[in-house]
Amino acid sequence: MLFKTLLLATMSIPLITGGVSALLFGRRNRSLNFPGLLFHSILPGTLQPNLSCLSVNRFKTIIKALKHNDYHSITLSKTNVPDKNPNRKNILLTFDDGFQSIADNAISILDEANYKINIFCVTDFIGKASSWDVYGKSPHMNRDTLCQLSNSGHDIGSHTCTHAFLPYLSDNDLKNELSDSKHKLEDILGKSVSSLSFPFGGWNNRTWQAAKDAGYKAATVYRNHNCNYNTDLFPVYGIYQFDTPSTVLAKISTQSSISIEKARAVILSYFSKGSPLWRFRQQYTHLPY
Repeated sequence: MLFKTLLLATMSIPLITGGVSALLFGRRNRSLNFPGLLFHSILPGTLQPNLSCLSVNRFKTIIKALKHNDYHSITLSKTNVPDKNPNRKNILLTFDDGFQSIADNAISILDEANYKINIFCVTDFIGKASSWDVYGKSPHMNRDTLCQLSNSGHDIGSHTCTHAFLPYLSDNDLKNELSDSKHKLEDILGKSVSSLSFPFGGWNNRTWQAAKDAGYKAATVYRNHNCNYNTDLFPVYGIYQFDTPSTVLAKISTQSSISIEKARAVILSYFSKGSPLWRFRQQYTHLPY
């Protein structure tokens, strides 16, 4: 009897571990040969109230570490272009919200590394200050800055019109958030916009189908990474102010789909849901889950 109990316990541990791993990471997308990172604000100083804010010095050390480890940046517009060097280590560098701090503090560091990035803008706040975050207002890039960055090779994509939590929206409001933001960016940039980042990481099959209907070709996701069935969705790991070059390298390691750093990034991403619930909106009328 004791032997049977020990045997069942021994068999259960891998099953439980596998279940938790599948929940956090999902199956790996074999068609995806590069990892992705998600940044928000890059600010001077060391301590910030928002965990997603990174100091300039810390950001610089992370970019240097990526360069030292032979990572090459790739943008979503180039992900379907055959790579002439299939053994090259590519990485997707993304910045949500389109904050002015990116232009002020990050671009010069990225230029030194010859890195191009993906910037996802909240179009109703272009040239204004954010209003949705519990940590206060942050200025966004204006039209001229976005055009300059786009013309220098950086990808500009949509982060919707108002930074709404998309799964909570009615079908009509969801369509407007996706279509209106896309068209406004295209008017500003004078070129097609086909990439999207879901605010607060909120997405499901319904929101992605609505995005495709609006004309988006690719999107980044930092929650619900189990999207291996769709090669147009690109998992990214959030970078927080306590991250170091070593923890970032651990997140993007292709040696294993499971690590403490990857698990922490996935778990912390769920805390972002607090902001849209804290400022609950009238148009959050559709609750599919």
